[in-house]
Amino acid sequence: MLNIDSRLSLGLYAMDLWELDQAKTAFNTVIDLGQNTPHQAWAEKATVALALTYACQNQTEQAQIIASKYLHKFTQQSQQSGRLAYFIQLLGQTYEQLGNIEQAEALYQQALHFAEAGHYLQVKDKSLTGLANIARQRQQMAVALNYHTQSIDLFKSIEAKCDLANDYVELGHSHIYIKQLHMAHHHWKQALSLYADIHAHKQVSRVRTLLDNAS
Repeated sequence: MLNIDSRLSLGLYAMDLWELDQAKTAFNTVIDLGQNTPHQAWAEKATVALALTYACQNQTEQAQIIASKYLHKFTQQSQQSGRLAYFIQLLGQTYEQLGNIEQAEALYQQALHFAEAGHYLQVKDKSLTGLANIARQRQQMAVALNYHTQSIDLFKSIEAKCDLANDYVELGHSHIYIKQLHMAHHHWKQALSLYADIHAHKQVSRVRTLLDNAS
């Protein structure tokens, strides 16, 4: 169980660093080790995480198949839902990537509810960031900026550099939307510094591309 759990954690870390192929390898290993064993629950969590990697790589059919399969399973099992809060918000990210913002919002709100009840700060923050993205897509910019502020304040308080960097990236996108190019550049440079500190090379490249394209 510790071996499987460790591999799942490594996959999640790789995904945060945008090492998506590395993450997929880790998740598939967890699935292979856990499927049809007493550790089936880990295989299911890894499968949900795998769906997000597919969505991020525009492999939408594979992502949609997995997301649809686990949507009911992970959100209707009330006794387990609190423990699955992290993976419920991963499903939210998947549906957001797939363009289904209504379903994404419902998942983020559910994850946020469980996160606040169980004091899961990382889940709360990621859910707030997701809700900010959805508000931006709906052109509700005051709402989006409020969610961004909550999310950034929370991750500053726990000094989570990778997640804070992601928050700054998304805040930059919101400033681009309201044509505040200078503020977008400022926040993306903050993200760049944080990603560089943790040697997240692919994230650094992504942010540099954003800066180049927006200059």
